[in-house]
Amino acid sequence: MSTADRTGEPASRASRASAISAEVAERLAYPPRVINHMMRRDLAHVVLPGCVLLAAQHSVDGASDSCSAVRANLQAAFERLPARPDNLFQGTTGTIGAVLAMRRFDFSDSLVQPIIESGCNWLRHQARKAVNSYPFPKLQRSQAAPPESYEAISGFSGIGRLLLLAAEQGQSSADAELRSILELLTELFTPASGESGISSSLWGESQLPVGTAPRVLATGVAHGLAGPLAFLSLSLIAGRYVDDQPEAVRSLGTYLAALRSVTAHSWPTAAAVRDAVDLPGYIPNHGWCSGSAGIANAIHLAGLALGDSSLIREGIEGLSLLDDIPVEEWGVMGSALCCGYSGVLQAATNAVCRADDPRLNSLVEKAAQAVLNSWDEDSPFGFPRYVDGKRMDTADLLYGASGIALALHDYAHGASSWSSLLLLR
Repeated sequence: MSTADRTGEPASRASRASAISAEVAERLAYPPRVINHMMRRDLAHVVLPGCVLLAAQHSVDGASDSCSAVRANLQAAFERLPARPDNLFQGTTGTIGAVLAMRRFDFSDSLVQPIIESGCNWLRHQARKAVNSYPFPKLQRSQAAPPESYEAISGFSGIGRLLLLAAEQGQSSADAELRSILELLTELFTPASGESGISSSLWGESQLPVGTAPRVLATGVAHGLAGPLAFLSLSLIAGRYVDDQPEAVRSLGTYLAALRSVTAHSWPTAAAVRDAVDLPGYIPNHGWCSGSAGIANAIHLAGLALGDSSLIREGIEGLSLLDDIPVEEWGVMGSALCCGYSGVLQAATNAVCRADDPRLNSLVEKAAQAVLNSWDEDSPFGFPRYVDGKRMDTADLLYGASGIALALHDYAHGASSWSSLLLLR
């Protein structure tokens, strides 16, 4: 839904969101100024990919100053390559991801071309390295798959999504690595003959001593099971799949759908073998990274990929029920894209494009207002982050102002292609 489709208070809210997003884009347009405000200037490679995305999004809207901001941020990011990231939203992978996700760059451009070439080579290398170091094709049943290997933040699901973006834009050099990741994840998430539910490769079958806490797996998109579900579903939708992949998607999607608590309107943050568990000190979490917003979207994508009406319905129902919960009970942290209100907003904004449900529209408005309430005119980037009561001014995509501003932009103007980095589309 765009500003033009709204009336009354929602129209006023969308107009304000658009203006604030543009204001943040202006504040982040000049890399040296952004870097000077950082507590650690050696971490510029963490911030710049988000700045590239935000400037590129506003340049699509025709903002003349944004075109020069795109090139300035791209140049600054390129000068810092290769940069070892802590996750796929930073450094080399973050920069190539920003270029691929916007779907607007001319790959023959003198600045973009070396980024595409070096970035795709980096992705291929990381994919081969990860696949070759994995106990493939099938884990020994006494072992359990390490979650960090398949997660979206730094594992196969995130790398795979970037390779899929490259393939969709004609970068066929990465096809072999994309297929290898699809085969590995399909093998991992397809139950063996005689198994029901989720594959035991995820748990291992070694006997635990009496009294030992059961092995738990995260359920969310960022570090858990919903990440590979979203990626495998998106590749199916894109027509890029391997044998048995639909079965893997159905098995994992059905498993996650069954974990939702009908009374709590949420998914557990983790599962233990075949039972849902709440981790110590658990507060219901409805954010993108580890909570209901991301999990519900993954299940919905699985339903669309398979043409499964029950999974489609479960995904939309699981997300729309957030509208019944006061925002202060969402269990999120601030307005960050990863774990805050912006993540819920972006998930709902994308879902509205795929489903006609009045509750989703209401959820979008509620989440947008929560984000707008955190705007701080006096902060260098507009949206400070607080950690243990300490204020931090950051502009990175997952936790900082660029990600929040992008979510506000999409709220005002409609979901756009950069959401693919979050496995929302």
